Amino acid sequence: MRRFLLLALGLVGIVGCSRSISPGPSEDCLRHREQRIAELREQARKNPTDPAPHVALGRIWLDERNYDGARAEFLIVLKLKPGDLESENRVARTFLAQHRWSDGERHARNALKKSQGNVQALAMLGEAMVNLGRREEAVVTLENAVKLAAAAVDKTREAVKKDPASIEAARIHYGACADMELASYNLKTAYFLSYLQLQKKGDAQKAEAFYALSDQASRRADDAEYRADKARCKLENLICPSSCEAPVVEAPKKKTAS
Repeated sequence: MRRFLLLALGLVGIVGCSRSISPGPSEDCLRHREQRIAELREQARKNPTDPAPHVALGRIWLDERNYDGARAEFLIVLKLKPGDLESENRVARTFLAQHRWSDGERHARNALKKSQGNVQALAMLGEAMVNLGRREEAVVTLENAVKLAAAAVDKTREAVKKDPASIEAARIHYGACADMELASYNLKTAYFLSYLQLQKKGDAQKAEAFYALSDQASRRADDAEYRADKARCKLENLICPSSCEAPVVEAPKKKTAS
């Protein structure tokens, strides 16, 4: 039931970590889940060439970690809409969640053929590379993903400031923040595994440099998670007022020189 409100309305994409919706009015928004699933299945039966119900069902299964079910729906979408960017990304995520790294890489690359600078696809490609042992490639890919994600977060934040009541602006900003969180955590992992590899080889100087990078990336990832939480909460409250409490943990403070 996590984030079902946003998923059912098609207002979020995939992110790299779990989210929870606070109890309260949002319960009214969530209680028709089973009815919604039945309606989507009926729509798919009546309109077999319409990808929309399969997208909606796939989002629900993905959020509930039913990766096989989600992948089946998004593969149907890809048959109906070959090369669909979001479906390629979502299929990639289902494979990575099941540690099927090569399959995940293949679909992330398919997404990048459609959109070369897609942060989500770059972040997942880097994740696959890390787990396939290609850490140097992963670092380059993920550094690029983080750079692109940071620019997107800044741009979408300005759009929210200009129109704070816009659900669409909030949705896009949340997506950018979630992509930044995913890319940042994957880069942190790539740096740390590179540190361990170099330490094992006895290259202490390079190992220390990657450890420092990993530490910096860890703080950036924590900050990205905090910002994604805030953006998600704003979006939920625009859709269903008082459904989410703002995160109480302060954003990590930058270290100052002593």
